[in-house]
Amino acid sequence: QNYLLCAEKARLGSLALLVGLVVNVILNLILLPRYGLIGAVLATTVANFVALVLLATFNRLLGFRLDRVTWVILLSPILLYYSAWAVLGVLAAVAVTAASTHWVLSPEEKHQLAEVSSRYVEKLKSLRRNGRP
Repeated sequence: QNYLLCAEKARLGSLALLVGLVVNVILNLILLPRYGLIGAVLATTVANFVALVLLATFNRLLGFRLDRVTWVILLSPILLYYSAWAVLGVLAAVAVTAASTHWVLSPEEKHQLAEVSSRYVEKLKSLRRNGRP
């Protein structure tokens, strides 16, 4: 959505959110009486997915490029409907892929993360030396 704002196409971002809201209301009217809370959760999930796909489509039409890895990460919350083990497995696979290849993070991004991480480690060490847990 930020990309649409920067491209001065805020109306497209609002349109995607409006469509998601309409889908949510319609699905809640259908699913809530039949399935209760599970129906509401399912309706909200589908509506958020519709809004996400519309945002990605509008961004792509304006020149934004989404990598396959980005789609995998964007779609990973769907796994929450399966089990915690499925989520943990995908999270582990993404972490191993990010650490061992350049598919998820570029060398520059890895370097930047290492610098930021080392600063936090130093902060934690100084807190321990000063007697703070």
